[in-house]
Amino acid sequence: MKEQIQNCCKELRLSAALAENAMSMAGATNQEYLLNILKAEMRVLIALKHLMITVLIR
Repeated sequence: MKEQIQNCCKELRLSAALAENAMSMAGATNQEYLLNILKAEMRVLIALKHLMITVLIR
């Protein structure tokens, strides 16, 4: 299952962190589970964006 999720993330150009988060996230419903994963992915992407901006400024 984990390998399939990783392959989907790669194909969709999502972060590897999403695949890792998918294995540890929980939710009371499928929708809540998906929302939790998407929020975690957004946090990863925002952190990467801030890191890239920091590197470019230097």
